[in-house]
Amino acid sequence: MSERKVIGITGTMGSGKSMAKEILSAWIPVTDCDQINARLLEKDQAGYAALNDAGLLCTDEEGNVDRKAMADQMFDHPGQRKKMEAILHPLIIEELKQWIDAQTSLCAAEVPLLFECSLQNLFDEVWTITCSDQTALDRLGKYRHIPAEEARRRLALQFPAEKKMAQSTHVLPNDGTKEELAAQIEALLPDSVRLACSFTQDQPASAPNLAKPANPGKTNAKAGEIK
Repeated sequence: MSERKVIGITGTMGSGKSMAKEILSAWIPVTDCDQINARLLEKDQAGYAALNDAGLLCTDEEGNVDRKAMADQMFDHPGQRKKMEAILHPLIIEELKQWIDAQTSLCAAEVPLLFECSLQNLFDEVWTITCSDQTALDRLGKYRHIPAEEARRRLALQFPAEKKMAQSTHVLPNDGTKEELAAQIEALLPDSVRLACSFTQDQPASAPNLAKPANPGKTNAKAGEIK
C-alpha cells in the first residue's frame, strides 16, 4: 500500500483554488473545506443547528441557508463573523481530519483558510495558488457576480497572499488558462502517479500529457461561498 502524503491547496479569493482542486481530482482523492461547510449547513446537520441556536443563521422562505445573506453578514460584521467561525471551524476541521485519516496514498484538500486557522501541521506540502488583483477581480465578477468595489473590500480583509506564499512548499501563479495551471500541477506530480496513469488509454482534459487513471479521485458538488 502506498504511503500517504497530503497536499493542502490554498490561496486568496479568485486565485483559482477550485480550478486546481478540479485538475488534481482527475488523479488523486481530493476534498474541499467549502464542500464540508456546505454539508454542515444543510438542514438537520450540526452546523445548521449550532448557528440556529446561536441566532446567527440566515435562511430563505423554505428554511434553507441563504448563502448570500450569510456571506454578506460575515464580511459586513466582523463580530458576527468571529462568532460564526468559532462555531463552524471546529466542525469543519474535525471532518477534514477524519477524511485525511481515511486516506492511504497521495491526496489533497482545498483549504481556503489553511494559514488563518494554523492547519499547516495537517499537510506534508502546501500549494498556494496566486494571481494578480485584476485577475481576481475579473473572476469574482464573472463567476460569483461580486461587484468590483465589493470584491476589493473582501480581498483586503483576507490574509495577505505574500504571507501565504512565504509559508508554502510550492507557489503556482494562475493568471493564464486552465491548461497552463494543469501543466504546473503535472510537473509536481510524483513519478508513481505518472507511472500508474501511463497504463490507461484516455487522457483527462485537465492534463493532456498524462493518461487518465482507472479510478480517479472524486469530489462532491460545488459548495457555497462561506469560508
